[in-house]
Amino acid sequence: MIKYWVEIVTALMLAAEIAAAGQERADTLETAKVTASRAVSVMPATDTVSAGRIKSAESVADAVRFFGGVQVKDYGGVGGLKTINVRSLGSEHAGVFLDGFEIDNAQNMQVDLGRFSTGNISRIEIYEGQKSGTLQSARETGSAAAVHMTSAEPVFKNGKKTSFTVGMRGGWFATINPSLSWSHKIGKNTTITLSGDILSSNGRYKFKPSFQDTTMTRQNGDIFAARAELRLAGKPSHGSWSAHLYYYDSERGLPGPVVRRADGFPLSADRQLDRSGFAQGRWSGTFGRYSISASGRYAIDYLHYATHPEINPNAVYQDVYFLRHSAYASVAHRYVALPWLTVSGATDIQYDRLRSDLAGFTDPSRVTFYGSVSSAAELEKVRVAASLLYTLTADFYDNPGTGAFARQNAVRHALTPFLSVLYSPVKGLELKAFTKYSSRTPSFNELYYTLIGNSALKAERALQNSFTASYSTLLGGKWLFGARGGVYYNMVRDKIVAIPTMSQFRWSMKNIGKVDILGSEEALFFRHEGEFIWGLEARYTYQRALDHTDRSSNSYGAQIQYIPLHSGSASAEAEYRGWRADVSFLWTGTRYTVTPNLPDYSMKPWTTLDVRLSKTFLGITLAVSLNNICNTRYEVVTCYPMPGFNLLASASYTF
Repeated sequence: MIKYWVEIVTALMLAAEIAAAGQERADTLETAKVTASRAVSVMPATDTVSAGRIKSAESVADAVRFFGGVQVKDYGGVGGLKTINVRSLGSEHAGVFLDGFEIDNAQNMQVDLGRFSTGNISRIEIYEGQKSGTLQSARETGSAAAVHMTSAEPVFKNGKKTSFTVGMRGGWFATINPSLSWSHKIGKNTTITLSGDILSSNGRYKFKPSFQDTTMTRQNGDIFAARAELRLAGKPSHGSWSAHLYYYDSERGLPGPVVRRADGFPLSADRQLDRSGFAQGRWSGTFGRYSISASGRYAIDYLHYATHPEINPNAVYQDVYFLRHSAYASVAHRYVALPWLTVSGATDIQYDRLRSDLAGFTDPSRVTFYGSVSSAAELEKVRVAASLLYTLTADFYDNPGTGAFARQNAVRHALTPFLSVLYSPVKGLELKAFTKYSSRTPSFNELYYTLIGNSALKAERALQNSFTASYSTLLGGKWLFGARGGVYYNMVRDKIVAIPTMSQFRWSMKNIGKVDILGSEEALFFRHEGEFIWGLEARYTYQRALDHTDRSSNSYGAQIQYIPLHSGSASAEAEYRGWRADVSFLWTGTRYTVTPNLPDYSMKPWTTLDVRLSKTFLGITLAVSLNNICNTRYEVVTCYPMPGFNLLASASYTF
């Protein structure tokens, strides 16, 4: 299998190099700019991952886990599922966007951020509420929170028109991760980038289960995955265009939860095969006061799940596949009516089709229409933005379905407004407030896909209210100090909660009637620029997310599952003449695995300390990551133990 993928990636690289050889060489080329700058003059109210953090992170999941109000659920190991939860709204309520396109998932509406390498990402931003003020699709305004990733533009050094990077990462758990990236400039305004990588790991690491002091080894956590991407981008005189082809193939074991069993009994023998790909493109143009953007995407996701009762006698036999097709198109408009007033509108349409050989499956199809209007007024010190989104969803069925897959709630619609005000009374100080109502239609996955589905799920509704104050100052051109603090109150009705059962594949879906979330976030930032760069950052989050569904229930007024009341992080970075060091500290307080906060279901607080050292010289970058150096025994998700101390090393060469 590895040989097969190596041959494919190598052949693609050679073909691209031969094609590039036929292009005329340009006399001079400008160096492309990376959008994530090393320093900023203002600490914005929106969280943005620094270029250094992106460069030092092993994956997107690793890069975003230090954000305030963010919880990354990690099921352990290199191949373990890693999802994001923003301000206790749930992983399914946080949209994940790559270059403006929302990433769909063919499993549990749980977008695996561990799948995305930071090598091809230049900027990561997290928006509570929504991103505004840009030419964007209607769908981008629909999520209660959003993670926006921007692909890196190719960098050409010393007037060259071709750049080639080869890398290798490896370490504990028998992890091997070779990667290749080739970029070429075609003509004056067009670039092409071809990249790919292969990941292999046995996923075996030592741990001590919570119910005994015996050291055990995590089993059936292996993964083999391959990724290939092709990106084209151009910048003509009146706009820009881009095209992106992506393919991902993985075969992994699902180790399952660690519960009390007889010695030697296999924990899990479940296997999962994923094959997904998409083709997406976008064009935008500006003509005087008017701007237009058109985009489209087609994606295919295939998943095959199988259990093996002959290995694990406790497993229920399953051998099932799911195949999902998705087509999406969007047109957005923006018009500058006055120097201080901009109006925008967008219409999107998406078609989804899901097929499976699961007995009694309804074979559903879905058509979703999104329509939005928005405006922004920007004066000297005040910026006001408002939008209104209408969503109409219609489900269709080839089969009537029975039991859990019975046909219900075929047509749903929602109208969701948004209003934000940004006030900057003095230089460096920003006061931002927003209110937003959002409604999330249950996904295919939640209604029909999981083996324990719930077609009676109601749409999840959330009212968000937030106020944030941030201040930063730049002294002497080298010393940057920033502080940010904010409070928020979210009211969620019919909150959809996904709870893993005996496998990461099979989930139980349910609505929690009423959840009230009161939280606050604080952050301090200090950075020195110059030949010697160093910086410190600290964050603290308070989240009180209470179940207020039924006063007669013993869960009334209890903290909802997996949300810590207190959490925080701290990080330090230093860079000098090609040397770079990153130190990261993460702390999570007590949590509960069930809504009635019973002592027997509490999860102990935990902390981790990670260190990464790197050196860049002559186009070569060598790095070593020391993760969980205190060898902390902890679980992010109950019964899914995380690795103790581990080491990963990497080397890359760009020429």
